[in-house]
Amino acid sequence: MSRSTDPDRVFAEDPESIRLNHEKEVLLARLRALIGPELRESFIPAKAPPDWPQEAMELNEKYQTVSTELSRLNSRHMSKQLSRFLSAGGQEADMSDAMRRWWMNRY
Repeated sequence: MSRSTDPDRVFAEDPESIRLNHEKEVLLARLRALIGPELRESFIPAKAPPDWPQEAMELNEKYQTVSTELSRLNSRHMSKQLSRFLSAGGQEADMSDAMRRWWMNRY
């Protein structure tokens, strides 16, 4: 996301995270097709077990890479949002609608 002085832009969804979320969903669906529908996102191992097919091992590696990058982007994005929110609070300015929605959804 490019730098912007528009506070609403900081509270919008990051286009890169939208793309990565989609890629993560596709990889998860392909993993489930190979491993089984009982594979849950929260229980995907960091390293694929040796009994998984080679294709599933490669997909798992890609899945872990995408998940890590998405986590990094989300952390950075949330940090920007909190920073913008705190700086706006010190200026005695009214919150924008996007900023207010973000705060209410967060807490």
